[in-house]
Amino acid sequence: MIRGSAVAISLLFIMADASGDQTGVPSANWVMPGCRSLVVDKESGSGDEIFRHGVCAGAIAAIIEMGQGSVLCPPRQMTYGQYGQVVVEFIDANPSRIHEPFTRLAIEAFAKAWPCSRPSR
Repeated sequence: MIRGSAVAISLLFIMADASGDQTGVPSANWVMPGCRSLVVDKESGSGDEIFRHGVCAGAIAAIIEMGQGSVLCPPRQMTYGQYGQVVVEFIDANPSRIHEPFTRLAIEAFAKAWPCSRPSR
């Protein structure tokens, strides 16, 4: 699974050219249409819309895989649509940040929704 996550993360950086973003990571504004289609489980539309759907799903998969059990503790048996809903709601609640990298906002959304409990010292 780690290999698959590494591939997904690598693809995020390769795709950045398609977003026109100079930081090398697609903005939330660019990815959000794909996340909205992920939430309704509808992979249709133009090639660009389908591509963004895959970008959102891939980013979510990579973030969950890399953070699960250490910094993110989501409930078991969640679907990508449910993960996407958490991200969409977080970004919609923070519209002034839509220009920021999608992955940064998705990580924040998941960390806020499902932080792992830390034992007190």
